Amino acid sequence: MTRYVLYNKELGVYLGSSMGMGFWSNLDPVGQAHAVSWPEEMLDVVREFIDSWDDPVDVEMVPVKTSTQDGYVTMTECVEAGLPGWNRHA
Repeated sequence: MTRYVLYNKELGVYLGSSMGMGFWSNLDPVGQAHAVSWPEEMLDVVREFIDSWDDPVDVEMVPVKTSTQDGYVTMTECVEAGLPGWNRHA
């Protein structure tokens, strides 16, 4: 199955949000081993989500192959898709 993650060269992979704050792999991965992901049919909704941010950033929607259906992809799966890993110091 292919799901999509958000990626920005400077910020890294979008890991998700909590309490109104977004977390990116290059800023503070807070020990997360997974990144939130979306199926292709939801990419229009994802674009609306990005456009709603107070400070929208330029992001790529990168396809990642995964075996799970829980809405997340692993760091290893992201690396296999050509994205940089994170939590190198965890």
